[in-house]
Amino acid sequence: MIKKPVKTGLDPILLFLVILLLAFGGSSCGNQSGEKGWSPGSGFLNKSTEDDSDNVIKQEVNALLISPASPRPGEHFRIMATGGKNILKAQIAVSGVSGIIESSKTRSGNGLPYWKIDEFVAGSEGRYEVSLLIGNKKVKNFTFSVASKPSKLSSKAIWQSDHSWGPETEALYSAWINALFYDADESASWTSLHAVMQNKDRNFLYNHLLLDEDDPAAKIRIIMQPDCADNPFCLRAYFAWKLALPFGYHECDRGAIGRAPKTGRWITNEAPCSKTSPVLAFNSFLRRVMDGVHSGTARTALRDENSDYYPVPLTQSALRPGIVFADPYGHTLTLVRWIPQSENKPGTLLSVDAQPDGTVGIKRFWKGNFLFTTTGVIGEPGFKAFRPIQTRWMDNDCYGHVNNVVYYSWFDTAVNTHLIEHGVLDPISGSIIGFVVSSQCNYFAPVVYPQTVEAAIAVTKIGKASVEYTIGIFSQNEQLSVAWGKLVHVYVERQTNKPVQELPEKLKQTLHLIHATH
Repeated sequence: MIKKPVKTGLDPILLFLVILLLAFGGSSCGNQSGEKGWSPGSGFLNKSTEDDSDNVIKQEVNALLISPASPRPGEHFRIMATGGKNILKAQIAVSGVSGIIESSKTRSGNGLPYWKIDEFVAGSEGRYEVSLLIGNKKVKNFTFSVASKPSKLSSKAIWQSDHSWGPETEALYSAWINALFYDADESASWTSLHAVMQNKDRNFLYNHLLLDEDDPAAKIRIIMQPDCADNPFCLRAYFAWKLALPFGYHECDRGAIGRAPKTGRWITNEAPCSKTSPVLAFNSFLRRVMDGVHSGTARTALRDENSDYYPVPLTQSALRPGIVFADPYGHTLTLVRWIPQSENKPGTLLSVDAQPDGTVGIKRFWKGNFLFTTTGVIGEPGFKAFRPIQTRWMDNDCYGHVNNVVYYSWFDTAVNTHLIEHGVLDPISGSIIGFVVSSQCNYFAPVVYPQTVEAAIAVTKIGKASVEYTIGIFSQNEQLSVAWGKLVHVYVERQTNKPVQELPEKLKQTLHLIHATH
């Protein structure tokens, strides 16, 4: 479901803008037919009749959603309604065995879609009806049950897909994203994504499953610590899990010069799972998603029909919360809020961004988001050059796998061969040479002769006389590294073995081409 142009051989500075929408399906990409319907919480599909004030969207989908789905007597529950601008003046009416229930709290926003959330306290056990009233007209309704003992979730899969994506669920997803970050500005940040979900005032779906899944004090609770590329997938997966919607993603390689990343195996929430706790099953699946998704996922070829994104037009009606922006390096931002322009201030687009340390923050779109150098850009951010390495008979040790010390020789081979091929290192007669002063390696999976591995390198720091490289070792055609490490070169004069005053200009230019600037 991804459609993204991958640019190669372009001018060094290029105006590049790709806006993408995550659209996960069950057995196929982006199933939006809605053939299974959407219940409980949205009834039949209707459209509002009032035009948007800016004439951007003439008709917005009306949808209703309750959280939790089956409230307990005496406990709070929330109703979300989406639609056009007239939703802000709409009434959410709840009635049942205890009579009419008045809302105790309300908040609203102008996503798009416009949305309204009312909070209520459940009465005694029984059936209740929710109606969305615009003017004197009932445009939406559904029924729900208040029960002391909600039904338990039980599935041999990670979670079961009981509903399907459609216009209403997409509207609810956008409204949920917007409400989650509605009053957050550029100074807002959190230690993790689950810290956002644990805020019941922000998160409409807080403890939606009545498992205390978002309670920070619970022994078993949701853990969400995505980095940049994973963040849009984690948001979508969380929403899908709560509402029993299908979710999937493709494994993806990193591509190479002249070849875009290519998708592989399709993995969904319907995969079998041995964990009996729905929360632990979701946490386990989310770790798998975070291991499988990387920056290459957002940079598959435009013609790749199996990718996990598709392009949307650059129009106000299309740029709604949940839309994903991806730059040529694969860095992603998820749109959360559109602040209209005023007489004194220009309009602003705000997004949520995740970092490698797991922190989450709000970022503003500005023109710097759209200027990139694409010279030599391949693979994920951080890994800019790749080199196949054939293992040897002598590499295997008595345990039957490649010995740990061999990986350090691969580091040397990958880095120095790249420099030699670019004419900036002459190990035989050059006046300046690089000494390794520090190296480290972390191991994740074994390699066995006669496998072919791929060394991926990037420059992570350039000093006056030193260079730090990051190296990843990958089994061929695999997207997860088997080892990862660092190597530091100090460049010295061959005759004196003293550090150079400054790196040669040609060497610095070569290093900048593989610098992990994102």
